[in-house]
Amino acid sequence: MYDGGKQVAFARAVTDSATFCWIADVIVDEGHRGRGVGTWLVEVITAEVGQSGVRRFVLATRDAHGVYEKAGFGALRAPHMWMEIDARPERPDPEEIARDVRRLDEA
Repeated sequence: MYDGGKQVAFARAVTDSATFCWIADVIVDEGHRGRGVGTWLVEVITAEVGQSGVRRFVLATRDAHGVYEKAGFGALRAPHMWMEIDARPERPDPEEIARDVRRLDEA
């Protein structure tokens, strides 16, 4: 997304254009946060990709749950079905994530 000639938001959609889309790297410039830009960007992606018939979208967030809830996202319905390999050297610690989620729930 651009404001004048300056890029203020970005996101990636990785999809098979048939059944599944992973939304990643949603970034909004600090000066434009809190204005609904992130929610709008995700809504545009889901609408555009959804036109091809895709009905399942996923994303991961550490601290912007409210942004994505406004765009229709919720917790995984069957988290026990999901598995992963996460070989990132900077991968988040599960206990730290759990603390962040509890903090957000309390807010």
